[in-house]
Amino acid sequence: MAEILSANDLNFESFIQTERMVIVDFWAPTCAPCRLMEPGLEQVASNHEGSVRILKVNVNESPKTSSRYYVRTLPTLLFIKEGEVRTQIVGAVNPQQIEKTLSEVG
Repeated sequence: MAEILSANDLNFESFIQTERMVIVDFWAPTCAPCRLMEPGLEQVASNHEGSVRILKVNVNESPKTSSRYYVRTLPTLLFIKEGEVRTQIVGAVNPQQIEKTLSEVG
């Protein structure tokens, strides 16, 4: 199964400077919809192993990164390529919606 990486304020920038699409999941341990999305993110990671990187950013532990991207609602997914945000999804979605968004911006 593909790996889902954890990022924080210190290492976030190094993870997004890549030609691959990066899906950043801003979440918190107390966010029930965030936990419900976990299996879907694992499915997307598995479907795109080697071509898409998935990062999880705990907003409680990474306030600078969360603030930089104006994350106000959880979960928030950012789709970043070559260091630039291409689009975002705010709120819980199913894996099919993530796949659709990937195909549109990938």
